[in-house]
Amino acid sequence: MKTFAIILVFSTFITYSFSQENDILVEAFSSSYTYETNGEYTKGIDELEKVYD
Repeated sequence: MKTFAIILVFSTFITYSFSQENDILVEAFSSSYTYETNGEYTKGIDELEKVYD
């Protein structure tokens, strides 16, 4: 039972960490797409570089 609790806490922590990272990526791509749609390609690239650099 103790092992199960440890695994549950660990897996919850890992899932939460990945979910926050995913939100950051979604926001970056959304901003980049908006800039590129308006013809501001440099700003669109800058948004993605903030996440990937």
